[in-house]
Amino acid sequence: MIKLVAFDLDGTVLNGLGVASAESLRVIREMQSAGISLSTMSGRNVTKSLAPFSGEPGLTDAMHCGAYNGALVVGPIEEGCRRILFEQRVPEETLSDLLTHIRERGYNFIYYACDPHPALGVEERYISDRSSASTDSIVRQVGVEFAFDPGLLDRLRRGDLCPPPKVMILPGENRRDDVFREISDLFKGRLYAARTDMDRVELMHPHVNKRAALEHVASAHGIDIAETLAIGDGDNDLPMILGAGIGLIMQNAPDHVRACANDKRIHLVPAFEEEGFAKAMREYVLT
Repeated sequence: MIKLVAFDLDGTVLNGLGVASAESLRVIREMQSAGISLSTMSGRNVTKSLAPFSGEPGLTDAMHCGAYNGALVVGPIEEGCRRILFEQRVPEETLSDLLTHIRERGYNFIYYACDPHPALGVEERYISDRSSASTDSIVRQVGVEFAFDPGLLDRLRRGDLCPPPKVMILPGENRRDDVFREISDLFKGRLYAARTDMDRVELMHPHVNKRAALEHVASAHGIDIAETLAIGDGDNDLPMILGAGIGLIMQNAPDHVRACANDKRIHLVPAFEEEGFAKAMREYVLT
């Protein structure tokens, strides 16, 4: 019996404008009513992970949220606030070396500011060194407001800003895979790198991923990992999909992600455009 469902957002539950279909919202409400614990698992921050469900306050209040690809996990609202269940930031020495590499290559990048907040659990800001087609795309997709600071690298070097849960490099669509391989080789064992969308490389603490986040949510409720289900469509979803009791891969996932389906514990489900999330939840959870 599935007691916890962890779901990716963009490309799984949300369309390119960050909107969930009426059917997806309906099935999420049904799972909540059935007593199933729910957790978003996304590269987004906490605020933007929960924003698509803001019209359903009873839903968002009860949700867990795994943000920054699992670098930060917060629980549901209890007594007016969300408790941080897990937090892991980029190590200081690694961050210093990464900043040197970013400066040498001239990469456009995003620093994710994440500070404690008594009610929200955390207060978050997106800061980038400059505006670009990629930051414009993120604004359209997530609705976030950027602060642009050409002196961002220097501020981080001086220690004016604390180590973040995530750094995102924006090399552009044509260079993303090359940059991903380069960063993965240079920082092997020191950073967890994930390719997201078509133009982004996300970098977190080496022990961070969505599987670790799933394990923390399950542990908080005394749920065995075998009683969990994870669903997603991206490279960064594979750790939780492969680690959950049941893993589901959307048909709209890249080829190398779909190739992980084995028809035993990891299954392919219909694409996002075919209401794949809702259909999968009805088949594997609400039966």
